[in-house]
Amino acid sequence: MSDIEIFTRFLRDRDLDIRKTRSQKAESKISPRFMDQKVTPDVLSLIADCVAEYQVENPGEFSVKDIWDFPVLHERIMREFGKPSPKNSFAGSEYDKFISQPLKTLVFAGVLSSKRSGSHIVYEVEELDVLLLVARSDRYAYHFLVAFLEESLKQSNLMDKFTRYRENAKLDGGVYYELKDSFIKFMLRNTMINNEVEIKRIFPKVLNPLAVEWGLPGSVKGHMSKADFLFSDLDYNISNFRDIGKNKSVTRQEYGMQSRARVDSIVQAERSAMNAVRLRHSPNSEVHDRLSSGIATQVHHIFPRSSFPTLRAIPENLILLTGSQHNSKAHPANKTHQVDPDYQIDCLLSKLESVEASVDKNDSFYNKNNFVQVLNIGFRTESFRIDNSFGQLRSLITLQRNQV
Repeated sequence: MSDIEIFTRFLRDRDLDIRKTRSQKAESKISPRFMDQKVTPDVLSLIADCVAEYQVENPGEFSVKDIWDFPVLHERIMREFGKPSPKNSFAGSEYDKFISQPLKTLVFAGVLSSKRSGSHIVYEVEELDVLLLVARSDRYAYHFLVAFLEESLKQSNLMDKFTRYRENAKLDGGVYYELKDSFIKFMLRNTMINNEVEIKRIFPKVLNPLAVEWGLPGSVKGHMSKADFLFSDLDYNISNFRDIGKNKSVTRQEYGMQSRARVDSIVQAERSAMNAVRLRHSPNSEVHDRLSSGIATQVHHIFPRSSFPTLRAIPENLILLTGSQHNSKAHPANKTHQVDPDYQIDCLLSKLESVEASVDKNDSFYNKNNFVQVLNIGFRTESFRIDNSFGQLRSLITLQRNQV
């Protein structure tokens, strides 16, 4: 099952009728938001990943402040978005929205839950598997947003307005303003938002992911874009962060920033994959041997990332081990630059079991094709084929033991 199918099936069973937000506010004393200005694929994926990683060491309830104070968030925001630290007092109000708005969308979707604790709102993870998929990458978060928006609009009897835009946007530009006006009136009538300016800022975050999916123009500065909206156009506009305290006469080094962005994207993908594997199998090691007792905390690259950089962020190349397994077996004498070839085979056979279990459950966490690719790249061969059964793959991996 693909991530899109998982999201669609999950959301189909949720109550996503936007018109019920007034009654939800009365019951919970928390104002629900299905979408907001800072809910874009890149931000949603980042916040979902930080929540998932925070849960590793701090399971249970958490607050916006907990995520705000989480060192991982500081590191990634400064590295990946080029923003000042969340501790920058000038950026405080922006960061509160940057964290809380995606959290509220995830609550509305049923991925998280929220409640009041004194004067604060606390959150809790309800659907870890869905959260981990959203956290995996910007593309996964985009798939989630499209499925979420389509289901929300459908349940709210608002989808017909967007369907009209979908069918006529390239024929009549006026349909954009009709849709925008209908959306504003709907939100004023059915939600707690009574500020038309605020609704106008939310509208692009609703339309633009759908415009990308449908291959249509989106919304830019209150008007329909001249060209079809692209996935890259969905990235969060970070000028309000980046320009805090910036000398306006200082030019940006475009090539350097692009190069850094590529590296940061890989680092983010690797971190997300490692965190997902850890949460998937914790607290148990995937390799069952005499050193597997105790809590497994170490995510190990089966084929080392220094030698196989293309595999560094592939979950099928990552395996959860105990500290003893990692330091004594995977890396003999704790020499992290060395890999025990024999134990590498043990890891691959154990990973095969994890992949097979995922495929049997049809949960889309692991992918057999990806695992075959890992094997062929790691062993520098073409002996492993997609049409091999799991039993055949097991035999082929075992044969490699005689060649190491």
